[in-house]
Amino acid sequence: MNRFLNRALQAALLPAAVGGAAAGYMLFEAQWLQMRYRRLQLEGLPPSLDGLRLLHVSDLHAGAPGPNNRTIAKFVRAARRQEPDIVLFTGDMTDKKRDLSPYLGLLAGVEARYGKFAVLGNHDHGVRKTLLRDLARHLLGPERVPRTAFQDDDVPGTVAWNRSLLGQVGIRLLDNECAGIRVGFDDIQICGIDDFQYGYADIEKAASQLDQRAPLRILLS
Repeated sequence: MNRFLNRALQAALLPAAVGGAAAGYMLFEAQWLQMRYRRLQLEGLPPSLDGLRLLHVSDLHAGAPGPNNRTIAKFVRAARRQEPDIVLFTGDMTDKKRDLSPYLGLLAGVEARYGKFAVLGNHDHGVRKTLLRDLARHLLGPERVPRTAFQDDDVPGTVAWNRSLLGQVGIRLLDNECAGIRVGFDDIQICGIDDFQYGYADIEKAASQLDQRAPLRILLS
């Protein structure tokens, strides 16, 4: 009997240990700042744009499990050291119900010579990738599954609030639209498309604003 109880206890503890290890890794990953450097060779780029420094930021997940304010502060310090000309945020700045108020002061510390731009991701809309949702989209088709089906009730209000907050710290949110900036004697156009996978994207709206004359065009999604 003792041997049976011992084996049963081991069997019960194993999933708990695996779950604890997974949770620990998620907390560790939430604090993990990874930076990569890329030098892009673009044919036909005007001399005034040669050496332009772009900082691309993705998946901050502010408010996710763990003390993410520490990680965001670390990111801001790293971003300032790069002295970017343009900062580009490509979604998942926050996580489901969270608003960006606690991190506003930190995000304000990200500086860019010519501007900061952002698009939203699925987590910003409170839509999480779940097996049930993805299965429903696969069986019924994306157009027959309402994008609010797996969205927290109070998220739309939070999204609107975050739009306002981003503007307060000089980050322009591109909602299926394009923005233009002038660098020297040349124009740069930055277009942003909202989350594509869960039905927030409007590619035609953004494409109608495309300026083919701009020597550098950047798409965020």
